[in-house]
Amino acid sequence: MKKQGPGFRKKVNLFEYDPNRIAFETAYKSFGRSHRQIARQEFCKIHGIQEHTFRAKLCGVQKTYEREAQWMQLFDPYTQAMA
Repeated sequence: MKKQGPGFRKKVNLFEYDPNRIAFETAYKSFGRSHRQIARQEFCKIHGIQEHTFRAKLCGVQKTYEREAQWMQLFDPYTQAMA
């Protein structure tokens, strides 16, 4: 087993049971695979975040706010123009 150095800090899912994070994840996972990519890209563009921050919000490492959960619930990938 590999030893972890003194500077190693394990990321903890502090917001794992946050109702906003659960609503965000449920809305995101309700999309199909191809529409999840569209939703992720639009979310990152509109909220001004990067993809690693999106993943952190999705798994509960970073806080998900109510407006972000509402945006994901109201997002309709079918109305987006196909490139």
